Amino acid sequence: MNKIKRLDLDIIYTTDSILDYLSYVVTHQGIIAVVEKRFYQVDKLFDRADGIIILLYKLQDPGNLGTVIRVAEAGGVKGIIITDGTVDPYNPKTVRATMGSIFRMPIAKVDDVRSFIRKVKDLGYKGIGFFPKAEKEYFNEDLTGPIILTFGREAAGLPDEIGRLMDIRLKIPMSGDMESLNVAVSAAVVIYESMRQRRG
Repeated sequence: MNKIKRLDLDIIYTTDSILDYLSYVVTHQGIIAVVEKRFYQVDKLFDRADGIIILLYKLQDPGNLGTVIRVAEAGGVKGIIITDGTVDPYNPKTVRATMGSIFRMPIAKVDDVRSFIRKVKDLGYKGIGFFPKAEKEYFNEDLTGPIILTFGREAAGLPDEIGRLMDIRLKIPMSGDMESLNVAVSAAVVIYESMRQRRG
């Protein structure tokens, strides 16, 4: 509370019953913050980025999106781009899953994903998409330099029309009868391989 007081924020004290009414969860922590939704402009995000950008195509599960945001911050990602049709990053379940990363990770939205991919490739970024049937495995690819790691929605993955815009199509190999991983797990695996390569 001392930190909040130093920031000169408005503090309103209320009753447990009002907090229960306002909270999205049954067992809350006894404190609620009201913040403005913040989205970066795409151009501003690229002004600060020289490493990994994550592009998320129509993710629909708020927990998955929140986990990707959290992992992205931990893995040194410079920013996240979400497409039209992706769940709201400020959905309460998403915010909880980020464990606070939502307030530090730059996030931008794009409506026309095809134009966006073409534009960033012109800026020197390598477009990398992930497909279960791709021939090359992710750990055999150079994941250093300016790259856009592109992940598709949970059920359908990336459509072929997006795949055709990628410079490289990669897969995460599976053993047994597994066909795919949760998108947040997939993103984590690749982000940390990129971090390993960058650290040499």
